[in-house]
Amino acid sequence: MAVANFQAERLRQLPQRKNDVWQGGLTRMPAWIQGEDDEVCRPWLVGWISLKTRRLYTGKPGPREEKDIEKTLNALVDFACDVELAGYRPGRVEVKDPILAEELRRLLAEVDVEVRRREKLFIFDDIIAEMAKEICEEAFLPNALDVKGVTVEIMRKFAEAACNLYESRLWEQLTGEDLLEIESPFIDSKLRHFSVLGSGDMTFGLAFYDSYEEFEGILTADDAGFLE
Repeated sequence: MAVANFQAERLRQLPQRKNDVWQGGLTRMPAWIQGEDDEVCRPWLVGWISLKTRRLYTGKPGPREEKDIEKTLNALVDFACDVELAGYRPGRVEVKDPILAEELRRLLAEVDVEVRRREKLFIFDDIIAEMAKEICEEAFLPNALDVKGVTVEIMRKFAEAACNLYESRLWEQLTGEDLLEIESPFIDSKLRHFSVLGSGDMTFGLAFYDSYEEFEGILTADDAGFLE
């Protein structure tokens, strides 16, 4: 691969700091952003950060995921060659993606840069999250898996339940004025009373109430129209 060989040669010309570790690769920003064409998306970008200096290099965010090893390598080399940000090659780089890790091992072995794959890149992910907070105009929402007690299995079951609810289209039989009560003793009291939203083609889902009295109070309020 001619481009990779050229980039490896660029790295070879630089001094090396064995004690510096860089984290990065392709990542998706944890925020919804409106693009130039008014399309709302969670953009992808290639970035690298030095754990020693905390200096960051990123490419231009894009609306689509690009599994482009060459682009990721180019960003790493551009970071290394930027004398204001780095001006040297690191001793190790850390990435999440197993395919990227394997390719970088092959490409960087000849310039004595170790490559490790990690499940999480805590420093890099935190920096990207801070960038998203600054860019995003709306309130920033945390990743669901960052909430204590939430696991991948819980999120999978939640997604399956949401899919089943949508496919059942309960709002075609019920309205927000119909209160349902679950009689099972194993249900949390805060989830025992609920109504189905969606008959007004606005908000789809379930609304939960602590009691019948709370539901009745909301139903008779001046702004009860939200139940539809």
